[in-house]
Parts: sequence; structure tokens; C-alpha cells
Amino acid sequence: MIHADHVGVLGFCDLGTPASEEREVCLRTGQGQRRIEQQGLKRGSVMSFRSCATACAGVALALAITSFASVAPAADLTVKANPPAESPFWIVNDNSWSYAWAFHATDPFVGATNKQILSFTHFDVWRYGTNFFNIDGLKSDLRDPATPCGFGAPGLANAGCEGATEIYGFFRSTLGWKQLWGFQGYGWLSNISFKVGGDYNTENNAASPAKRDVVAGLQFDFDLPFGIHLAVSPLAYFEKNHNAFITTPTSGVRYFETTYRVESLLSVPLGPKGTPFSFTSLFAIQGPKGTGVSVTVPPSFETKTEVFTQQKISFDVGSVTFNKPNMCSSGSPIPTGITSSASIIRPIRPAARSRAPRSSAPPGHSEDFG
Repeated sequence: MIHADHVGVLGFCDLGTPASEEREVCLRTGQGQRRIEQQGLKRGSVMSFRSCATACAGVALALAITSFASVAPAADLTVKANPPAESPFWIVNDNSWSYAWAFHATDPFVGATNKQILSFTHFDVWRYGTNFFNIDGLKSDLRDPATPCGFGAPGLANAGCEGATEIYGFFRSTLGWKQLWGFQGYGWLSNISFKVGGDYNTENNAASPAKRDVVAGLQFDFDLPFGIHLAVSPLAYFEKNHNAFITTPTSGVRYFETTYRVESLLSVPLGPKGTPFSFTSLFAIQGPKGTGVSVTVPPSFETKTEVFTQQKISFDVGSVTFNKPNMCSSGSPIPTGITSSASIIRPIRPAARSRAPRSSAPPGHSEDFG
């Protein structure tokens, strides 16, 4: 069998002619060429094997690099996964109206008086803290008359007079350390917040108060067992006010000394989770703030430590009758008085409402502290 590679060499030899010197030379030349080619094939096989080994190694390396390159982005995708979506800027928006009747409210220079109280309250939770705003319209009975007020026949003082009307507003705002810097809390301490606020009032009775105050400090939130929440706020307090009974030297305007104030709110569910009953306790203590005037005045003008506390048991009517918690509630301060309220609640994200920071709304009416 003639290999195809040898056809070109043997084609020059005329195999059909008689033996001759040219023919022998031609055949020897062809056989030598075949040996050379056979030996070259063997060497070429080794060379081809080596080339194949080199090529295979190169292919394997290329595949390894390709595999690494294809795996690396997958690892990067795992490590660089998209972060969870940020919470909305406004998480809770709660607005409510309430009506209350206070049987034994007090005012300076008046004593006990009945008061009807209509209130609007706003509370919101945003990305970095909370805001609380409350405004009250308070209507006294005739024992706290509006000024000026005429007098009737002897023994019928204040006949035909209206009871005094007061407008009282206050706000408190917090910036949470957890929201600002990722504060993790410690034990029952769940958050610390910067807290600022202020109060404003005016009333048309004989004393004509015009309270303006500012507060600033910290708030400490504690999440206690059984769903109990406690907020405590140590604050610095500064107040400007007016008293019509002091006519000199400032025409009744009084700038009091800066003092301390501590506000707290305790909230306790009464029963298992979802119970319609809850207990709330407000407490505030405020240090002496001087006389508010620069002249020497009798010791009776010196202010003293002021304390306010109110406890209330509330019943969530909305959760029982309409299956809408926090829509409407009624309650009774302890030990006297009744309070009822109806709320219009517009949470932006209802699911977050149960986890929202609780308001530490302080007492704010002027009758609380006189």
C-alpha cells in the first residue's frame, strides 16, 4: 500500500520499465525518503504529543481562568446584594379629637372649678424620631369668670358672666440615637433621644396668664416585660409668664430662672396581648424657678417645687365594637373624673404602627402647675 504522502516521490519512478541504474537510484531514493518520513513521523508523534500536552495544559488553564472569572461575579453578587429597602420617611401619622370633663380642675387665685376640655392631638413617627403636638380649648364654670365681669345684686356675684376660656398648646419632638447612629440599646433600655419642646397659653381670667416656655434634654425609653413601656425625660426648663396682679416693675411680665424638669410616661396593657384595657400614668416634677421679678417681693411670691401626676384606665371601644383598634376609646382618671375621646387615625404604614416609638406626651395644661 502506498501512503498518500509518498505518491509524489514514487511517481517519478517508472515501475513498468526494466531494471536500470536510473530505476535503482530512483527506488533507493524513494525508500530512503520513506525511512526518513517514517522516522520523522515517529519524531513528529512525540513532538505532536508534546504539543498536545502543552496545548491541553493551555486549554485547561484557560478553562480554569474562565471558570474563576465566571464564579467570581457570582460571589460578588452574593456579597454585594442589594440592601433592604429603607423605611418610608413618615411611618405613623396619628390625629385625634377628644372631649373631657374635669370636675375638680384648679386655677391660680380661683381654687376648684369644673372645666370642659376639647383637644386636638397630633403624633407622628418619622425616620429619625417623633413629633407630638396638642392644643386644648378649656372652658371654666362661673367660679373662674372671664374678665372683665360685672356683678349682680348682693349675694349674686358674677351673675351673667361667662366662665374663662383658655387656649393651651404644647409640643415635644425627639431625635432617636437608634435612628441617627444605630444605637443598639442595653438591657431594657431600647433607645435614647434628644428631646426639645415648648408650651404656649393664654386665658382671659383675672390673672391673664401668658405662659411661654422651652424645654430641652434627653429621653430614655425602656421596653419592660409584659409589653410595659416607660419613657423618662430629664430636661432643662425656662419660662416666661404674665400675672396681672404684679404691676411693677414689668407690668406683670415675669422671666423665671432656668430650672430642672423631669417628665415620664408609663404605659401598661391590662391583660394578654390585644386586650382593650390599658393603664397610663403621667408624671412630671419641676424645680423652683424663683419669683420672675427683679425687685424684692414677699416670700410668698417664691415658687416651689411643682409636681403633677395623673393615672388613667382606658377602654378601647373601637377594637371591641368595630374591630378597629385605637379608633375610639373611653377612660377614667383615678380617682375622679371621666374622659372620653374619639380618634381619627391615619397611619402611613399600618404594619409599623405596633413597633413605632411611643409618645412621651407630658402634662401641659396651666391648671396642672398653676
